[in-house]
Amino acid sequence: MEYSKLIEYLMSLVNEASKIPFVIWRNDGKWNLDYIGIAENSPKAYLAEVEAKDPYALMLNGTGFSRGSFSFVYDKVLIARLYKEYQSIQTDEAHTEKLYAIANFIEDNLSEMSHETSEYLTTLKQPLAFLDEILPISIQGEKGDYDEDKKDEAIDLIELHIKERINSEERAEPIEKRTVDDYEEKICIQLGGKHIVLSENSKETTDLYLICDITRDNALGIEERRDIMYTDDYLYALGEFIYRVDAAVEALRAERYEARLPLQKLTVADCVPSDNDVGWEGKVVIVKPEALMPEYRNAVHQLAICTGGFGSKPNSRGNAVYVKELHSGKQMRYERHQIAGLADHAKLPSWAKDKLPEPIKPDAAPQKLPRKPKTSVLAALDEGKAKVAQADAARAVQNKPPTRKRSGQEQGD
Repeated sequence: MEYSKLIEYLMSLVNEASKIPFVIWRNDGKWNLDYIGIAENSPKAYLAEVEAKDPYALMLNGTGFSRGSFSFVYDKVLIARLYKEYQSIQTDEAHTEKLYAIANFIEDNLSEMSHETSEYLTTLKQPLAFLDEILPISIQGEKGDYDEDKKDEAIDLIELHIKERINSEERAEPIEKRTVDDYEEKICIQLGGKHIVLSENSKETTDLYLICDITRDNALGIEERRDIMYTDDYLYALGEFIYRVDAAVEALRAERYEARLPLQKLTVADCVPSDNDVGWEGKVVIVKPEALMPEYRNAVHQLAICTGGFGSKPNSRGNAVYVKELHSGKQMRYERHQIAGLADHAKLPSWAKDKLPEPIKPDAAPQKLPRKPKTSVLAALDEGKAKVAQADAARAVQNKPPTRKRSGQEQGD
């Protein structure tokens, strides 16, 4: 199974049996999870059997996972495998110290890297060896740990190499077709925020064809299959597929007609020149057109108000940027590199200027602050202290014992 599916499966089990050991291992590029509690051999014997197939197999239990988020468990298992690889490598002392520094660096900083980076590492049989190849020896600090001063440089270097690898692999390899419940994808069109898919299962004697809609509009970005339909008739399947495509096109046309807004594509040229010292939160940003599906590449879907995310902060190593579309109000999530920058208010379409909330309109009058009272807080405190002192003095006079009169000798010489 894919790594993300493995983590979903793991999280569904550990709450019920958190102390039962299980083994996570890879075989032919696929991830596997086996509970040792149902294996015939002892945990150590079973692990040794699996390690013959995958020397970096992990034996874990759910303790510490059951209350973690998806991203927490995702990172924790990947880091555990990285350390298992480190322990398995036999090399000289200097190289061992470098590998240890890299493993510690990833453990401390994986959460600051993009999901694209962490996902790529899960596809590698030896992610530590890959990182060793692309990172310079200068990442080492004192006592074999990594150098904090090299942190930002190392993250940039890793993400650059991985992005280049992904691009080159996409160009070199044919696109892998999706399989839906043993049905291999034959035709797929991405339209209106979903994939419309026609698939075939040549092994079946009935229900040869499957038509469904696939979306990812959930918090974890996991594929969800909706409106599944089976048939033996290819012409009927093709007709249903075409009907769904036509329906999606008509829905998009209706959306555009209802908005009655001119189509205008925005680019970096429509942004205010800025650098990483400027934060985006609470401001209007422009989503890069290439980050959107072709039917959404216009200002109606590009203009949004940034609502937060680590990627919106100045000089941050985080990547997530959360926004609310200016026109529709839909909440969306993007990576930092998918945002062109801050919108130049002077270049905004007229409809967008009307949609701007008052606090961020460029010509909005500043809000007046309430008047301060004439008597400041400190003056009021001083006045109170004076009154207390006067009251204490009055009580002291009232409680003072009477003075005895002196005797005659005492009064005169």
